[in-house]
Amino acid sequence: MSAGIETQVPPSSLVARVKQRFARIIENPNPIWARELQQSIRRGHTPAALMLVTGAAALLVAAVGGSVGVFRSPATTGSVIYQTFFSIAFFLVLLLGPALAANAIVSEREGRTWEAVLLTGMRPTEIARGKFLSAFTNIGLYIVALAPVGALSFLFGGVTALDVVFAFAYLFAFAAL
Repeated sequence: MSAGIETQVPPSSLVARVKQRFARIIENPNPIWARELQQSIRRGHTPAALMLVTGAAALLVAAVGGSVGVFRSPATTGSVIYQTFFSIAFFLVLLLGPALAANAIVSEREGRTWEAVLLTGMRPTEIARGKFLSAFTNIGLYIVALAPVGALSFLFGGVTALDVVFAFAYLFAFAAL
């Protein structure tokens, strides 16, 4: 064996394979994903849109919680706030997810860079993975920005932390679809 050739032994356990995949993603990220993230940072409307969506969701959840809290017990109010918040969050993911994913492809066509992306030599699966990761990252950013609003149900009770964790897990899985 020469000094310049390294052999990689495939990891046998699932944990080792996951660690190896994450290390590869960190060391060599998808170029399409990296470019899309840089473009979203350069645009000034992303923070404003996050603030607007989070503020509107917080006001709606607080209004529903305030109107229910007058006549019901705190535990019931917490449950209603939980249901209201996750209904709003699923609706936002339902609307924003496809819009952001479609915009990722359309922006290449409008910017006349689609042919340049195809000429890079990247496989179509890598291009699609990068576009998916950029859309999923943007949707994940909205979900994370909405997370403090979801914590309002804890102020009143009636909801366990496990319920909220599972609901956020389902929300991320729904966003991935």
